[in-house]
Amino acid sequence: MDFNKYSDDYDLFDDPQLDFLNDMCVRVDSSNLFDDPELNFLNFYLGREINLAGELIYTGFEALVDDQPILKNKEDFSFLKESGPFIFLVDTSIAFERLNKVILLFLLYIKDHEQFSIFFNAKDKVDIQNNMDTGVSGALYGHSNMRVVNYINILESTLFELSQEEKDLLSRFDEFYLNFRYGRFSPKTKTYYEETVMVQEILSKIDAEDKDHALEILGKRIRGLAAKYYAAIQTLTSKLHIFSDELHDDSNSYYVYFQSEDSGPYNMSLFDLFTLKRFARQEIMYALVYNELKVKNGKDEYLVKPLELDDIDLTSFFKYGRDNVLLDIVHEYLTDFFVEDNYDKRWGNYDNIRKNKAIKKMINEREDRIAVFLNSKAHSL
Repeated sequence: MDFNKYSDDYDLFDDPQLDFLNDMCVRVDSSNLFDDPELNFLNFYLGREINLAGELIYTGFEALVDDQPILKNKEDFSFLKESGPFIFLVDTSIAFERLNKVILLFLLYIKDHEQFSIFFNAKDKVDIQNNMDTGVSGALYGHSNMRVVNYINILESTLFELSQEEKDLLSRFDEFYLNFRYGRFSPKTKTYYEETVMVQEILSKIDAEDKDHALEILGKRIRGLAAKYYAAIQTLTSKLHIFSDELHDDSNSYYVYFQSEDSGPYNMSLFDLFTLKRFARQEIMYALVYNELKVKNGKDEYLVKPLELDDIDLTSFFKYGRDNVLLDIVHEYLTDFFVEDNYDKRWGNYDNIRKNKAIKKMINEREDRIAVFLNSKAHSL
């Protein structure tokens, strides 16, 4: 279709040939985007919530990984610190509650604008309770992920579909937030470590014998759920022609919301992110030590080709202990250059899942060798 022949006041939405656009898009005048307080709220305020939710998911899982459970027997995990399970449950339950409510508000704007306007123009909670439908206000002002999910499905049943495992996980977050988020402040609390028991139950149900595998699967489920919510948000913001879904490409949220087996072995589980962080620290230390070696014995089985540091700025890494740009560099080095140098022709016949598993095994062997080398150097100083 040649649009050049149409005048400046031509309106796509009024053209009968393009009637399908009215089903795909909500009509928004971009020139008034920042003057419309409702769209301003959806675009900027809820956009911030989307970023914050991603950060909370990241920090929540980080707390659990940093306080890895110790396997005592096939049914019981213990934790070195009690704070890890609590932070994980608080941050993750709040994060998914925020994502659910962001999606609900987008849908209200599109599907039931009258209810959205009541919410937006209300002076206080009493005003909302008196004027909004009970189901909507209960979902927005309650603390139940599943209640919001159910109302989302009433408004748009095809936006996303949750697996039973995902529903069970959200229900556990709801159980924690409703009953245990205040920790030991309630005298009705049966014990003083409910959140630890809850995380133990979640992990043990996945794999009661291998703590890292349990964390990997849990991280995969949470990242998959976050990616599913983010895809739904992208669908809705595209329909509204706003950009609430924009993320900083070096933010923690960026890693949380994208999951793809096609992108490599470290793009499926949140556990992968923290494995890469550990590898990045180790690779930097190894490269620095390697470069200072006066004699590099080629027969030393623990010596491997180091990461090139010449073009890498280590300022943030040394100052803050974290640098997502550096994480990307190490990821690229391990999955592209190192893998390319050690390419196995058999991988060409593997599907992505099997190929990524083989690559992870090879990289783990490299990191095990580096760890042995660094440990030996530490004891020889």
